[in-house]
Amino acid sequence: MTFCLTDYDAYGFDLDHTLAKYKLTELCRLAYEGACEALINTKGYDNKLKDDISLHKDFICKGLFLDADKGNILKLSHDGKVLRASHGTKMLTKDELKKTYGADLHWEHFQEAKDNVKSSDGKLKYRFFENYFDIPSAVLCAHVVDFIDQKVC
Repeated sequence: MTFCLTDYDAYGFDLDHTLAKYKLTELCRLAYEGACEALINTKGYDNKLKDDISLHKDFICKGLFLDADKGNILKLSHDGKVLRASHGTKMLTKDELKKTYGADLHWEHFQEAKDNVKSSDGKLKYRFFENYFDIPSAVLCAHVVDFIDQKVC
């Protein structure tokens, strides 16, 4: 039996290397640049949104949450403890983490975010970046928070 890609109408991709070995660095860079260009060209974002994704190595991991209410991107333990966080692209210090999330650093919305990432009115409240395809989105969300903060100040 011969496998031919032209026999299929659609292809799905997963980073488990089933059909191809991915170059993750290049994949993330291309996805990030494409998404930046789309936001700049179609939504009117400032050109400063686009920079070199390799400058944001703190975001290059799976399993991040966006807490849209606070503009924070969180790395959590399996039970909801905040291991590290940033506000936009600025990493928060231990003192800032404790001030924001309490002495035990437990994210109060952890179970709700795990169960349902949208609020009852359908607006995005939390966003889970669960895989390598989501890494560019986490960096973009951080930049958008930075731009929102700049406009408010």
